[in-house]
Amino acid sequence: MSKRNPSRLSRLDARGLTQRNEFCRAYLDGEKTGHLHPAGVASDRRRLKGRKMTDKYLPRRATIAESCEWLNERTGEQWTIARLLEYGLLPWFWLDFAPGWPAIFGDRKEGYLAPMCFAGDTNRLAAGCRDVIVTMTRTHDGKVFRIDEPTWRFDIDQLRFLRDDIKQLSDRWATPSEPAAETPQKRKIRIKDYVDVKKNKGISKTESFKALAEAEGCKIDNIKRIYYRRASR
Repeated sequence: MSKRNPSRLSRLDARGLTQRNEFCRAYLDGEKTGHLHPAGVASDRRRLKGRKMTDKYLPRRATIAESCEWLNERTGEQWTIARLLEYGLLPWFWLDFAPGWPAIFGDRKEGYLAPMCFAGDTNRLAAGCRDVIVTMTRTHDGKVFRIDEPTWRFDIDQLRFLRDDIKQLSDRWATPSEPAAETPQKRKIRIKDYVDVKKNKGISKTESFKALAEAEGCKIDNIKRIYYRRASR
């Protein structure tokens, strides 16, 4: 079988489509592999046959609509921004560079993707507000930064969710946990690791405890008791 001509692949546009639809993306393992397969090849058809349409491309920084639509198809349940926030997904927004903010940008001369790390701001979104108010975020090097008046305001459509966070949430439905197979010690470690990772992303312990309790169908006090017992050792 002859090798593909690299010049053909160079004709891909920014959306990953060819000018003549000569190629199509085939996500054979449910992940974005980056490999391109000729459209209409019988072997690819056989491998893709029977797969759900949920293997469609999910952007690395997905909009609210893209995130919810992808999760709707993957989990068979309806998702909204309120539910994304309830399950601990962190919303991000692009912060354009502006001179006069050395505490935020440092020596940078470009913008960066900043998180909404204050529960008061995300709770407002979960309540159904259509505009975003940011009173606290993180600087380019990860430090918490409180925004004095006036606070930052922008349209909700500018928010993004990270693909890795969305897929991690989806995996909780694809591979449900089996409590009987999980030892008490492993459960302690899992809960501790989850809460600590979310804490580094600006999510409070209370929000993490709530998300874990919801996912496991238990009381939040049970999660707290396990977490603090593990932390005291």
